Amino acid sequence: MLLAVLIILMAVLSSIFRSLTPWAKEYKGEVEHHLSILIGQPVTIQTMETGWYWFQPVLKLNQVTLGDDSEHNFRINKLLVGINLFKSLWSWQIQPGVLFIDDMHLNLREMDNHWSIDGMATDPLSNDMTPEKTKQMLIWLSQQEHLVIRHVSAYFHFSDGGLIPVNGLNVSVANRGRHYKFKGEARLAQTSSTNFQLLGDGYFDPEHFEDIEGKFYFSANNIVPAQWQNFFPKTTEHFEGGKGNINLWLDVHHGAVSSVQAQITFKRLAWRLLNNQNSQLIQSFFANLSWKPDNLGWQLQADPIRLRIGGVAWPENKLLLKYNKEQQSYLLFVKSIIIESLFSDAINWPKSIQNILAMKPQGILKDTQVLISLNTNVSVIPPIPVFSMVTAKERLQSEPSTILSTDPNATHTSQKREVHFSIDDYSINYVLTRFEQLGWDAKDDIPQINNLSGVINWQPEQGRLELDSENTSINVKGYPAQTLNLLNGAFDWKELNDGLRVSMERFVVSQPELTLSMQGAVDELTHQSMGHVRLAAEFSGKNWQQWVPFLPKKYMKPKLYLWLKNDVKQIANASGRVRINGLAKDFPFDNNSGEFIIESYASGGEIAINSKWRAIKEIDGFIHLKIVILVLI
Repeated sequence: MLLAVLIILMAVLSSIFRSLTPWAKEYKGEVEHHLSILIGQPVTIQTMETGWYWFQPVLKLNQVTLGDDSEHNFRINKLLVGINLFKSLWSWQIQPGVLFIDDMHLNLREMDNHWSIDGMATDPLSNDMTPEKTKQMLIWLSQQEHLVIRHVSAYFHFSDGGLIPVNGLNVSVANRGRHYKFKGEARLAQTSSTNFQLLGDGYFDPEHFEDIEGKFYFSANNIVPAQWQNFFPKTTEHFEGGKGNINLWLDVHHGAVSSVQAQITFKRLAWRLLNNQNSQLIQSFFANLSWKPDNLGWQLQADPIRLRIGGVAWPENKLLLKYNKEQQSYLLFVKSIIIESLFSDAINWPKSIQNILAMKPQGILKDTQVLISLNTNVSVIPPIPVFSMVTAKERLQSEPSTILSTDPNATHTSQKREVHFSIDDYSINYVLTRFEQLGWDAKDDIPQINNLSGVINWQPEQGRLELDSENTSINVKGYPAQTLNLLNGAFDWKELNDGLRVSMERFVVSQPELTLSMQGAVDELTHQSMGHVRLAAEFSGKNWQQWVPFLPKKYMKPKLYLWLKNDVKQIANASGRVRINGLAKDFPFDNNSGEFIIESYASGGEIAINSKWRAIKEIDGFIHLKIVILVLI
């Protein structure tokens, strides 16, 4: 019986509301005027009638047009504005119900580095599109109990003639006391369709953006980067292939992003450079990303990262980027870097990097840390994205006015500001990394080296290098190539007031016919001076005449060099010690300005005291050299 009464009651209400259609038509002009004021654009309605949407009475607006340009306007095929009947009766005032938009097409056009929508005014000086008006529209939309947008398409027209069509845009938002649940979907209508999805659940108050709370999810499947090339018209990299997926989870707390989680997958991503036609192929890429703020700023983590590029499979990787707001610094950590694979020739590197690439570096960097800080007078990245609503009054108070300027070249504050960053905006505070199998080709005075391993901690004015390498090959221009079974060492350097100080904690070189161990320091090292040398070394080797080509002729006195080259005929075996103390420019200190001592035991030797003397053969004994005094025992 109760059900029958309710059905009869609803039928009566439906009939009553439908009978209001002729009355509604009389007020079409007033509705058009009200919407024009609300939206800030001329609004025309072809027909207006009453009806029902489920259990809500609605006002049906058909063929709604925004704008007065017949070629570039904004049309909505069907617009339903509903009233929540039960809430209205309960509160005895009209309560908004459903807002239903069906069949709408948007044309977005790129002009003069900004975007405009056909039918929507974009003039920043327009009195109709003020921040207050935008806020009123947000308040009106947020009051709707249910917002439904169906069958929407959006075409992005680029200034170079490119077009990206987005079809099948559907959005549904349910409002339960400012607690909103919404979902949306769309697809990129091109040869290979990309599908988008958006889900959300949260609290929203357009008058208090600082109170926004919510959880959101976004996905993009079957992304083809080549189809988005028009968004990056000025880049020299041109995408030629590849597909991928993006899944993103975002949390908002107190109006700020509190965490972001994302998964990115791409396969066969290929591009080439337009200026030199070099190309690169990434066979596969996967990254699990997370971003969150902390007490100092924020941190971005990628763990794990799986990458196969140019046929090289990288080990499972990890990346961490920390931003410190107070220090304006960024700390980057990367678990593994394959140098040769990273420095692709399909990237337009800065000239400073190109000079390094010319040496064809190779090897692996592990546990790399780089701390960089932003120089002064450079725009910074906000530590945490925050949502805010700025009114016109607040804008005028916070920004210098240019609206009333009579200078035709004046730039309005509401125009887009561009911030350009370059490598010169940053300073490197330190670099810390382990390296394995490091090598490079020779260039100028830099020798060719292969298979070098160790650790380096570099800072602008000091640092430390430790070497622990096996089977390292060194090829110095003008000298025979050498392969060292062992290359081990520890070095420190520091910039002092009187010049650079280099300390050699240890340096050990070993190969089948030579073992050398050294320690010492060089002080007061500058561009004009080789400084003061303090060096102690121990050696043991065979066939010493083979090492004559390695004598540093450039830094030796001519007499000493010629004696070692011409008069030391042969030393089959020798071991001993060397001690040097003095200014490098005075070596070998024949004016007694320093100390140069060799104490050695040799066998199988053949030495001439000078070129006029007969060589002493079958030397088997101690050799003592002090500056220019040679003693054989």
